[in-house]
Parts: sequence; C-alpha cells; structure tokens
Amino acid sequence: MTVSEEVGVKKPNPEIFLYALRKANASPTESLMIGDEMAVDIDGARAAGIDQIFYNASGKTVVGERTFEVRNLLEIKKII
Repeated sequence: MTVSEEVGVKKPNPEIFLYALRKANASPTESLMIGDEMAVDIDGARAAGIDQIFYNASGKTVVGERTFEVRNLLEIKKII
C-alpha cells in the first residue's frame, strides 16, 4: 500500500505510481491500475506507463483514454 503522504505528491501525479512500482519491485509493463476516477486514477497511471482498468459502475459515458473499462468487478477476471 502506498499513500500520498509517504510520497509527498497526490494522484494523478505519475510519481506516486512510479514510487508504488519501485516499492513493489514491479515494472509498468507488468502492472495494472484499477480505479474508478478517470482524472485521478486512470490518467495518473497512464502517465506513468501503466495499463489501466476503469471501473465504471454507473455505465455513464466518461471521456478519456483507458486500456480497459468494466462495469462489474467480475469482468476484471476476464482481463487478468
């Protein structure tokens, strides 16, 4: 787990994502961000080079780039 106070920046700053990768000894290409806020979770992960799953429970149209989108958390099993 990584919290913004530990890093000194908040999402969507890509540094928090890169810090979490270093902490987990993982690379962006082998990682996946799952988030429900496009501007914070998805844009930040994309800026850090991490694929993303946008959890869109409402099903409303949300503008922005993302690798994947799901409306039900069980759909994530098909992706990973």
